[in-house]
Amino acid sequence: MGTFNGGIDVKVNQGELKNITIKLTGQDGAIISGTVTFPDGITPVYNATILLSYIYNGILNPITFSFTDIHGNFMFGIKNTSLDYHITVVYNEPTTEIVSP
Repeated sequence: MGTFNGGIDVKVNQGELKNITIKLTGQDGAIISGTVTFPDGITPVYNATILLSYIYNGILNPITFSFTDIHGNFMFGIKNTSLDYHITVVYNEPTTEIVSP
């Protein structure tokens, strides 16, 4: 296998059905993806913050972040596959507590 990409601009009009073909081309890199669940291992965590860092000399160096979707899924495109990476997940449960100044 490998990593591939492709795309095409498509304009559609109301009621129209378009059939398209996308030719993929080779691309350097990889994808890191996963699913975040609560401790039950089943219930997905929505809107958790996912921090992607690379590890250099034992130190975490943040690169970017993302949020999980409604199914708990996240994904990062990685260009440099020679590095070691670390994923940190942070989730704060919403609260209805009212804080007054």
